[in-house]
Amino acid sequence: MLVETSKATAANLAGFPNESAGGYETVYPQARVMAISECASHAIVAADASGCWDSEQTLAYSLYGRLTPELLLTADRGFCSLYRFITHRVVLDLRL
Repeated sequence: MLVETSKATAANLAGFPNESAGGYETVYPQARVMAISECASHAIVAADASGCWDSEQTLAYSLYGRLTPELLLTADRGFCSLYRFITHRVVLDLRL
């Protein structure tokens, strides 16, 4: 995930307000971007962006529908909920 800062234009402020989940205002509008990328080439397979108030998990859940059985998904400790994969009907080959 990355946080992208943009110019404070009317269009950017409409899509990405300069307020955060912590209740404070940022100087410029910020967008959080979550992406699924290939390991070798780092090519972006799918991505989603939202305002800086959304968490990594929220953005990741929006991408679950883009996963296919051919993909190997690796995730860190913040994404350990098998329930989330099941509720999004992600086809898994789960190995523990």
